Amino acid sequence: MRLARLILSGFKSFADETEFSFDSPITGIVGPNGCGKSNVVDAVRWVLGERSAKSLRGGAMIDVIFAGSAMRKPMGTASVTLVFENPLLASPRSATARADDSEPGEREAPGESAELDERGGDAEGVRTRHDAEHDAAESHEAFDGDESLEGPAIRRDEVPHRALPVDTEIVEVTRRLHGDGRSEYLINGRRVRLRDVKELFLDTGIGNDAYSIIEQGKVDAMLRAHPFERRAVLEEAAGVAKFRLRKVEAARKLDQAERHLVQVREQLGGTERRLRIVRGQAEKAKRYRALEEERRTLRRALLLDQYHECRDRLVGLTSRITQIEAERTQWERDLASLEERQESLMSEREGALSNQRTLEEKRLEAIGAKRQAEQRIDFAGRSLTEAEIAAREDARRTAELDAKASELAVRCEE
Repeated sequence: MRLARLILSGFKSFADETEFSFDSPITGIVGPNGCGKSNVVDAVRWVLGERSAKSLRGGAMIDVIFAGSAMRKPMGTASVTLVFENPLLASPRSATARADDSEPGEREAPGESAELDERGGDAEGVRTRHDAEHDAAESHEAFDGDESLEGPAIRRDEVPHRALPVDTEIVEVTRRLHGDGRSEYLINGRRVRLRDVKELFLDTGIGNDAYSIIEQGKVDAMLRAHPFERRAVLEEAAGVAKFRLRKVEAARKLDQAERHLVQVREQLGGTERRLRIVRGQAEKAKRYRALEEERRTLRRALLLDQYHECRDRLVGLTSRITQIEAERTQWERDLASLEERQESLMSEREGALSNQRTLEEKRLEAIGAKRQAEQRIDFAGRSLTEAEIAAREDARRTAELDAKASELAVRCEE
């Protein structure tokens, strides 16, 4: 296995896509201060799963994205890809190693991958002092987003004849970080978890905290380190780290199984107590079912008696209803006859009232004519009296005139 290329895009000072090819056994990167030499090593550590912004010489993980300059706009994504040559091994892995890798008891249970990822893939007893110094910084990093993928992506037992457990000649490992804090890992273009990336490089000496990357002052730190920490690095180089990791994982699973066993025993005791209660309840239920069946039998008999009684009453009521219907029909006919008689009498009454009104009108007319006649008679009487008075006055005057005429005639004769 050999690192062939390193591809950076938007990572720190590498705004444009930049590719480093490692063709020679020894490759040196030289340049003036501030040109980005250290950023190349940071990129390698970052793509291998470094989760501490402090270790990458930044304040937050999002600082690895190119922040822009006077001539360039900021980038929205940082991406780093490592390309490894993955040839076939000269001798296949031993059957024992394959059996250890594929042991059923070592497969992760659902929900355990997130727990291991939160520890950054490190097991208790394998962490170094350098990891402990950055625990506080790791708690403030952006969410890696790899816990949402289910199931292991790396299975060493499936590819036993290659250095990396991927059955391809070239293996590309990519990490991307977006401006919103989302991070993703890819192996040959397939999204994987951080745990899968760490498992890919188990026993290879490659990793963000492995011996393959020797920083300035790390040799002195190793010489001054605690024997336990030096032992962890040597175990990683000797290929023992994965077995220690599996031992810790197996111990954790065993402890979890023991806790589950205690819980099962407690549940069993509670189940036995509930079983005794349920048995008593079952006896009560049997007695209840017998009494319920007897109650249903008595209720059926009662309902049957009530049915026959109601049926007899229904027959009597039906006969009575028929009789009442006949009487009602006769009453309706009598009522119709009475209504016809009433209408006839009402017509006669209307005629009588009309005649009465006519006679009343004639009576009123006769009274009026009588009053008019009496008025005319009274007027005629007054006129006759006046005529008699006038006649007597005329007779008197006539007599006077006759007397005067006689007197004149006498005088004339004289």
